[in-house]
Amino acid sequence: GTPARMIAVERSSRHYFQRPDARDVRVDSSATSLTGYAGRIWLNKQSGAVMSNTGVGFISPSFESNDLGLQSRSDVINAHTVLGYQWTQEGRYKRYANVWGALAGSGDRDGDLTSAALVLGGNTTFRNNWGAWWNLAGSPRATDIRSTRGGPAMLSRRDANVNAGFNTDSYRKTFLSTWVLFDRNEAGGSANNGGFYVEWKPRSNLLLSAGPWVNFNHAAAQYVTSVADPTATETYGRRYVFAALDQSTIGADVRLNWTFTPDLSLETYVQPFFSSGKYSGYKSLARPRTYAFDPYAFPGSANFDFGSLRGNAVVRWEYAPGSTVFLVWTQKRDEFGPAGDFDLHQGVNDLFRARADNVFLVKATYHIGL
Repeated sequence: GTPARMIAVERSSRHYFQRPDARDVRVDSSATSLTGYAGRIWLNKQSGAVMSNTGVGFISPSFESNDLGLQSRSDVINAHTVLGYQWTQEGRYKRYANVWGALAGSGDRDGDLTSAALVLGGNTTFRNNWGAWWNLAGSPRATDIRSTRGGPAMLSRRDANVNAGFNTDSYRKTFLSTWVLFDRNEAGGSANNGGFYVEWKPRSNLLLSAGPWVNFNHAAAQYVTSVADPTATETYGRRYVFAALDQSTIGADVRLNWTFTPDLSLETYVQPFFSSGKYSGYKSLARPRTYAFDPYAFPGSANFDFGSLRGNAVVRWEYAPGSTVFLVWTQKRDEFGPAGDFDLHQGVNDLFRARADNVFLVKATYHIGL
């Protein structure tokens, strides 16, 4: 690509080559290509009572594959190991159960520990085909190279969370699965999330499902923006502005699949989503590689409301053996607002008044038998 295109890639959230305190990477304004490498190796044991899984992987800083697929970040060296025990013989109350522990960590080419976690978990399938699972996890402080969005590194906070759920018998006409997650860190940040999925099959050719969920999160230091400030010598001439964020989000995935005949079927999907965030206590990073802040007079408000609605419907008609016509309708609409007060009723009204983008598609295939 052109130098301008390569600069954009180098400065993107996948790479952040512009980080002022990075030692192993920098933006090359004359580059017309990037060359990188990535790999992973696993050792896995599943048979028997003792189970284990260990892996080591790496992604070099210049590895870039988004022209081919999906890559969220680079410059990663990570490893994990899992050791567990499983009971495969059916007992008085259960069909299967396991318990396991895991240790995982990631770093970068600068030698920084960017994340680590100790996790304990387990799964049980009961004799009535119901199931339950749980996870407990804890993380130490680590070097945070991403929260300043290309600025200097910070220090993350210690964190702990519990995650659990259960499900009913999936062979029944009605199936229910639910989960909750509670997370806390030493800075006062928290997450209280939960949801469920319900599936109803009144007939063999008809399925309805819905998966609503809610998130109520409090971030003690959420990135807002960065501004140039020559007096901010300790943060390389820029102020990296953060604030406490209280964010509430609700969403759902709804499906209806109906097979009218072996040759004719309808599949529909709808995803409503609404999120609201309110910022307070604006502050700027005081020094790199710390979790220290200075008060900052932010000129304005970063509060937001965001709603979206996505949906599609697909009619499939096999008009001859191996020959099919697909009729597809996709609609999406978005709505933004500055209030940040999680007024769901107003948000839904605004969303349905927003302009809708509709896409209609016809795809036809014809099988030629030779």
